Amino acid sequence: MKILTYIFTIVSFTLSQHVTLFLDQVIYNNSDNVDLYINMSTDSPVASFNFTLNGFENVVSTNSISNLSLSYQYLESLSYVDGYFSGGDTDGNPIPTGGGPFLTVNIDYNSTQLDGQYLTIKDLSPGLNNIETKFYTYNDQNELVQMTYEFIPKIWVLGTDNVLDWVGQDCAGNIWGQAFEDGCGVCSGGSTDVVPDSSLDCSGTCFGTAELLSYYRDFDGDGLIGDVLVDCDGSPICSTAETIPRFYSEEFDQYFDCITSDAENDPEPECPNTCNNNQIAGTGNDSCLDDCEQCLGDNLSKDCNGVCGGVDQNQNWYPDCDLDGLADSANSIEECGYPESDDVLSVCGFVPTCNVSADNLCGLITIDPNNHSFDSNPGCNSNSIDLCGVCDGFNQYRDCQGQCAEWTPICTDPSFQGYQGNIACQGYKGLGSGFQFEYSSGYDDCGICGGDNSQCTGCTDSNATNFCSECTIYDGSCTFVLYPGDVNRDGIVDANDIDGLGIFWHKIGTPRDYLSIEWHMQYATDNWDDICAAYADTNGDGFVDHLDLSAILYNWNRTAEYTFSSESSLCYDFDEVDDTSSYRSNFEEILETLQQNEDNHITRIIIEYLSSLIGVDVEPSQFSLYQNYPNPFNPTTSIDFDIKNQSDVKLLVFDIIGNLIIERSYDSLSPGLYSYTFDGSNLTSGIYFYTLQTSEGISSQKQMMLIK
Repeated sequence: MKILTYIFTIVSFTLSQHVTLFLDQVIYNNSDNVDLYINMSTDSPVASFNFTLNGFENVVSTNSISNLSLSYQYLESLSYVDGYFSGGDTDGNPIPTGGGPFLTVNIDYNSTQLDGQYLTIKDLSPGLNNIETKFYTYNDQNELVQMTYEFIPKIWVLGTDNVLDWVGQDCAGNIWGQAFEDGCGVCSGGSTDVVPDSSLDCSGTCFGTAELLSYYRDFDGDGLIGDVLVDCDGSPICSTAETIPRFYSEEFDQYFDCITSDAENDPEPECPNTCNNNQIAGTGNDSCLDDCEQCLGDNLSKDCNGVCGGVDQNQNWYPDCDLDGLADSANSIEECGYPESDDVLSVCGFVPTCNVSADNLCGLITIDPNNHSFDSNPGCNSNSIDLCGVCDGFNQYRDCQGQCAEWTPICTDPSFQGYQGNIACQGYKGLGSGFQFEYSSGYDDCGICGGDNSQCTGCTDSNATNFCSECTIYDGSCTFVLYPGDVNRDGIVDANDIDGLGIFWHKIGTPRDYLSIEWHMQYATDNWDDICAAYADTNGDGFVDHLDLSAILYNWNRTAEYTFSSESSLCYDFDEVDDTSSYRSNFEEILETLQQNEDNHITRIIIEYLSSLIGVDVEPSQFSLYQNYPNPFNPTTSIDFDIKNQSDVKLLVFDIIGNLIIERSYDSLSPGLYSYTFDGSNLTSGIYFYTLQTSEGISSQKQMMLIK
């Protein structure tokens, strides 16, 4: 029985720590300033509190708390932020039990916009920053304990001092209505016709006066607006904006401020009206149009005759009376436009006849006198006198001996500067001489001056491109087709072409006229001790050396077709080079050169070929994993790798998502060159990765592509 009594006593004490709050009255100081009296009733002293009031973040704003409030008189740490209020006792003297004006708040609101709305005065829990409403009192040990509370909702009708009981009214006064206060505190939605936040101006200010302004392009930058309006980028913008949008004019190559539609009308929207002195009469004030109606044109579009858009211009015309395109002298006349016949007559003394239409006038030309070769022979149309003294000639009457025809000035005209008399004409065999080969300046068909085809010489090699079946004497003039890199001329560039380099290593001959390793037909001469050495000179520089490896590497696997009339195309054919071979040192030097530049699959193939050819083992200078070849491939490809030190080796192949496709383990490999043939017959097209790992901790990975 004592225990039950004790429990009852505790429960009774807990339930008695309660406070009730409510809006009691509203007193207007003026139309926009009001004091709200929030009363309390408590059965225990109130030591501290915090709560957030509804509507104080958007409808009304707090100015101060009255010093007549109980909370002001008793609680030392009283404060407020917007609608969040808090206070606490610090001297042990809390708000006493009883009732009275707990909190009197002076507030402002926009009566013009908000009067007539229903504002529910109650706490929001949780409220500001998600903080819940709390009230505290002291227990017997002077410790803070939380009180129960009730904040009775009340309705304040804005614009009046009416305080009504809340029975579910929304801000429009409709019980259980859907209207609510928007960000500006305006009752919106529900039964109202108000769109939420419609009281915000374009700057985001409630009930502000800022407005959206449309800005248009000022095409000529004169601050006037034409009849055609084109929005500027970013328009419309709020009137509070500090920066006015600008428009870039390509025509004027500058930026202009955009303008609003209330600017004055622009009668010339494509040309500024900022020229104080009109460029032409009859245009509007300050117009910048010139006489040719060109904006800012300064009449530059007028020609020398004053015609707008005309093509005539002042030019200096020089005499060309022999019509050879060269000015006969430095004397000139200035004319606007095209000269007339009187102008030509005044310079030449006659009007030359043109071999063109009658509308064309000849005899005068325009030139740059500082960059022109004046006519040294005005009497010759071509300004040319050939070696025989023939005006406009081209040595057509000079034969292979250097003799001229008997009727040319060199033989007949003492006034000619190069006159020689009959000595220059004796034995003439050219045109007009009646000689059998006068048509070729006296050369016979075999190129012999004064010959009769009885001593023809030329190329007698049937495999040469210039083989002469009628020639009787070989004169060393043969040329042979080659493709750079196909040293043995078997029609494909491969490892066998290294043989020719080794055989003719360090040979010297005549360079080709055209030095190139590009894959197209080229020609070698037979000015080598052995024509096959010319094929080994793959780059055509006249030396067979390490530079000729470049054409083989560059044109690897390229093919060509040759036409041979009789003998075999191959210059040599052998399988190995033993210790007694005179070429062995050449191949060893080539192998050493390649090992210094071992960086790709083709180089490695040649190294393997040479090591097999001369019977030596190649020990790599470093560990290497090469790109597979071919790549892309279908279905097989070769994966090559070099091992520098003896080690266990593992080759792994993965698909693109990391699944292991194949694992190939080598227990122990000695230093050397190795190759693995990967078969993707059972795999789908895609990207795969291959990794090589050694027991020395070396790992390398590359990717390859299978395309079916």
